[in-house]
Amino acid sequence: MQVEALDEIEVATKLLKDDTGTQGDPLYSSYQRLHCELTPIGVDSREFDMIAKYLHNTHAKTHSSYTVDIVQIFRTSKEGEVERFRSTKGVGGTEPDFSEAQLLDDGVVVPLGKPKENTSRPKGSLLYNEYIVYNVEQIRMRYVVQVNFNFKI
Repeated sequence: MQVEALDEIEVATKLLKDDTGTQGDPLYSSYQRLHCELTPIGVDSREFDMIAKYLHNTHAKTHSSYTVDIVQIFRTSKEGEVERFRSTKGVGGTEPDFSEAQLLDDGVVVPLGKPKENTSRPKGSLLYNEYIVYNVEQIRMRYVVQVNFNFKI
């Protein structure tokens, strides 16, 4: 708890020092410089349920030393991301069960199923499916999920 409080104080101090002479709230000023929009998602929405299910079902067995609880989810968009979006898919030995996938309005498929063995791929060392982005300018964020980590001792 004390370490977390010190971390929060350090972040706040850096934000205050980084204030470039703008008037008003320095935290809001820092947020504006991100050129990013954050919109809270209601806990009673289908979107929140979809992300919570995705987070729960894709929590890898190899990460059994902790669980996560969602604090808040934000829908996000950043200037220019839609135009630059591109990625390469790495196929792993484990993949989500696509029978529970959900199609978003813009054609994106969200794999909500629990992990299962991928028997159709060539053998390799990649454990799970992943997307590889060679240039971080080509990432398109959809959501920011604030979580609490519950570490097992």
